[in-house]
Amino acid sequence: MALDFKCAWTAVDDTRSALEEVGERIAQPSPSCVLIFCSPKYDLDELARGISESYECPVLACTTAGEVVPGYGYVEGGLAGASLSSPEMRVVQEPIPDVRDFDSNAALELKTRLSEALGPCGPEERRFGLTLIDGLCDRQEFVASLLYGALDGIPIAGGSAGESGQLIETRVLVDGQFRTNAAVLTLVQTSLPCLVFKTDNFTPCDTRFVVTRADPENRRLLEIDGISPAEYYLEQTGITCGEFNAIHASKNPLLLPVGSDHYARGVRRTEPDGSLSMFCAIEEGIVMRLGRALDIVEETERQRRAIEAVVPNHVVTLGFDCFYRRLELLDRDMVMPMGKVVEDMKMFGFNTYGEQFNGLHVNQTLTGVALGTHK
Repeated sequence: MALDFKCAWTAVDDTRSALEEVGERIAQPSPSCVLIFCSPKYDLDELARGISESYECPVLACTTAGEVVPGYGYVEGGLAGASLSSPEMRVVQEPIPDVRDFDSNAALELKTRLSEALGPCGPEERRFGLTLIDGLCDRQEFVASLLYGALDGIPIAGGSAGESGQLIETRVLVDGQFRTNAAVLTLVQTSLPCLVFKTDNFTPCDTRFVVTRADPENRRLLEIDGISPAEYYLEQTGITCGEFNAIHASKNPLLLPVGSDHYARGVRRTEPDGSLSMFCAIEEGIVMRLGRALDIVEETERQRRAIEAVVPNHVVTLGFDCFYRRLELLDRDMVMPMGKVVEDMKMFGFNTYGEQFNGLHVNQTLTGVALGTHK
């Protein structure tokens, strides 16, 4: 059975015109779902109205820090749209209107409603989830953990909405409006070949340290091995406090080792009191390592080959790619070679302010799901 995928991108400034242009190019008779990723420059109230008028199927939509579109590569400042259609794909959604009020009971109720909407899972079918969440709500870890637990281990990939790098406001389409402090879970049930994945371009350094004091609620790393984390980080990465910037941080994350794998934790800034502000919550008592950067293009190509090995007749990869990865590509002048890799991956997605993988919120990572058809 077929999986039909169409995508488009436009830099047209007028909101309604941009949506209409993309809508004409991604039109299908019976789409299973539609994705709209856009610059925050658009009139989001107008965009929400246009989406409601145009589509009856589930729509995944949010603001971005850049878009990734087959045929265009890495772009920004526009509106990207895609539609997927297959008789072997059922898609349902549940909103999380306020992530601050989301708790374990709400997660279980959400899971029940989604399961009832999908019906029983056939022997050849599997399920996966896609999350979109406000990138500045500071609740991604909590929401990801609750959703993964409630869904009994169904694989999840997702991204945090972004904007132009100012860290001011990001929005997600929830209940017909683009909202802050909100999220949406989309659950897909399909018999098509698929793979939920994550990849980054870091390897752990030998030196380990223990987090001896932390403020997870405010994403602050206060002490490691009894010393200042900022002093340690700057010394180990070879710069002074005045030299720290987002480009340096993009190449030097902290890593949380888990078995043979690891999960990246991005450094946001050094603080005057010697602490580190992070893009992820970090708990006291955990052991961490500094990350050493590998070639980002080679590592992404490695993931592309892994997808091709697992997903026959690969049609599309829905990808959530960290804004810091985009910064690294720009700094290393690797946008063009990476563009070739993501083109071969058939990747449609956006640059995020954080990524979700199963029950974890991570940074400086590409997460996503690859979909194909039967041989």
